[in-house]
Order: sequence, then structure tokens, then C-alpha cells
Amino acid sequence: MIQEILIQLGIMPGTKGFNYIIEFINELAINENQGAMIIYKKIAKKYGTKYYNVERCIRHAIQKCDKESEAWSKYIKIENVKNKSFLYILHFVKKGEQ
Repeated sequence: MIQEILIQLGIMPGTKGFNYIIEFINELAINENQGAMIIYKKIAKKYGTKYYNVERCIRHAIQKCDKESEAWSKYIKIENVKNKSFLYILHFVKKGEQ
């Protein structure tokens, strides 16, 4: 589900940020009260990297999104979105479609 949305947004599976975004959404599903930094650190530990690399890869993936796409206007609806907002929006999209 989230994978398809990411692809529609122009984030391809070969992008590091793709998997990190999915991990972030899954962590939010477990506990919505976790802060973004805590989740970045959990993902970093799982993948053997630093939390700031996770954040950067997610940011880079979001920057590459096709903001003119139908998927962007359907799911995100915000022109200048930051990492945290983007991730939380996707979390609630996933939650609403389950």
C-alpha cells in the first residue's frame, strides 16, 4: 500500500529513502507518540547507519517527488512539505485506508 503510493509520488524502490520511509511509517503504526528523532535512530540502528543519514535519505527522496502528480495532490496536498509532515501524512493515509 505505502509502496504503491511512494512509487506514484515518484520515489522508486531503488532509492535508500524508499525503505526508510516504509520503516518510519511502520514504526508510527506501532506507536504514534514516538518522536521523529527516535524513529530515525531506530531505523539507523537496524540498517547500521547514523540517524542523520536516515533523515537525509528521506529528505532527498521527498525532494525528488513529482509534486505536480495526481498522487501528490491526492495524498500530500501541501506544496512545501518537510520530512516530518510528509511522513505523518503518509502514516494517516495508510491508517485511513486500512
